[in-house]
Amino acid sequence: WLWLKPAGAPGEPEFPVSALTPADVKTLRIGRPGAPDIVVERRPAGWRQVAPVEARADAMRVEGLLEVLKARSRSRLPAQDLERFDLQAPVARLTANGETLAFGAINPVTGEQYVLAGRQVYLLRPSYGQDLPARGETMASKLLLGEDEQPAAFLLPGRRLLRRDGKFEQSPPPGNAAALSQDDYQRWVYRWRFASSLLTLAAPGQPRGDQLVVELADGRKIELLAREEAGGWRLVRLDEKLEYRFAAAQRARLLGGPTAQPR
Repeated sequence: WLWLKPAGAPGEPEFPVSALTPADVKTLRIGRPGAPDIVVERRPAGWRQVAPVEARADAMRVEGLLEVLKARSRSRLPAQDLERFDLQAPVARLTANGETLAFGAINPVTGEQYVLAGRQVYLLRPSYGQDLPARGETMASKLLLGEDEQPAAFLLPGRRLLRRDGKFEQSPPPGNAAALSQDDYQRWVYRWRFASSLLTLAAPGQPRGDQLVVELADGRKIELLAREEAGGWRLVRLDEKLEYRFAAAQRARLLGGPTAQPR
């Protein structure tokens, strides 16, 4: 009866799954059978993935995974006979600061998932376990540039754009130079600043493509290789050894330079 017990009625006691809060977490590890562990760490500049690939982590996704630490359950059982709950070999594990939550079977009556935390088994909504990634690259940030990477100049095929004395200029001057305003340049820089890929993957061993350079306000340079492929456009960040995959339409939006808006 306890194993198939339906969700409790309103007013029943709720049991916290963890004493940790998302803000407490410095290191997060996600494990699934047969796959390398995914490890992310909180750094001063934000969440960073350190395994199985090194990359800026998707902060929103990390924070979403940490929501399970705030979960409360109306069902709590002692951690005995774990085979009943498929917790002797969990489908996934999430470890925050060394504290592990293991995810087991789905209760056929309530539709909730059995989760082992410490010496207790809890019933939680299954989305907590379903949201855990199966592949490491899916945790990498889709943003091409980090929060602290402010573009100041672009060296693109056939053109150079740079900020001088607080204003952007382009060489050689485009045919519509007289129609371009600084707002048009800022809108275009914004496209680069928040360019978000469809998927971020480890770069191939021998990346190829047209060379681009984005110079940052702090003096750093980001070297990129760009190439078109069937159904999309790829940008490889050589410093990160990551490939950012974009829809084909992004090529013109980023490489085409600013466009004049009707006034």
